[in-house]
Amino acid sequence: MSKQLTLEIQPFTIEVTPEREAEYTNLKEARKQAQAILNDTNLHIKYRLRALEVLTKIIRALTGILKDVQFDQIERDLKELRADIDREKAPT
Repeated sequence: MSKQLTLEIQPFTIEVTPEREAEYTNLKEARKQAQAILNDTNLHIKYRLRALEVLTKIIRALTGILKDVQFDQIERDLKELRADIDREKAPT
């Protein structure tokens, strides 16, 4: 008999300060993509957890916890994740 662990995360709002507005604009689409992967129950958990890691980086950047964030690195992480998902879905 397998056991299940369900994570329930309540929605929360992040206030983007004026000095973080440029980061918000740059990361808005990345956040949407990461959120979509995270919420896709048809994907393997390994991909959903990687999307959670990307989303965490985005949140940390927007709240100022992550200093000197490199937006290109977040975008690369997300692009690699999408490529891995596409490869797994591709017919063999």
